[in-house]
Amino acid sequence: SPLELKKFTMLIIFTVILTAGQGQAYSDIRLQHDVELIISKDFIRGSYLIYDCRHSHFACVNKDSADKCRGWREKAQRKGQDNLQCAPLRPFISSEKCVQEQQKQVDHPQNLYFCQPTEMLNLPSDKGTK
Repeated sequence: SPLELKKFTMLIIFTVILTAGQGQAYSDIRLQHDVELIISKDFIRGSYLIYDCRHSHFACVNKDSADKCRGWREKAQRKGQDNLQCAPLRPFISSEKCVQEQQKQVDHPQNLYFCQPTEMLNLPSDKGTK
């Protein structure tokens, strides 16, 4: 009957709208999550502690960002520059552990010699890092 067909059509339209809305909500959540991972144009959040000498702050970044930091440092050292852009400090087992160490460093500042070219940094492996 035409009434049943109309009800069925409305049910399908309602289902499509509801499903599309859920997809958009998921996309919005995913986008928010991705944005929260981006620390700056140079770094993405992760479990490697670095010190950004250019902006004078610690950051927990992912491996790619830590490698970028290390590359900048090595390039500046090869050029004999006095002030280094970045210092990769150490990896952690998790982002949470990294953030805990980052907070300790902020709460109890020490001399930041690792921005100077004479300071050598030896990164321990992830194994056994607390």
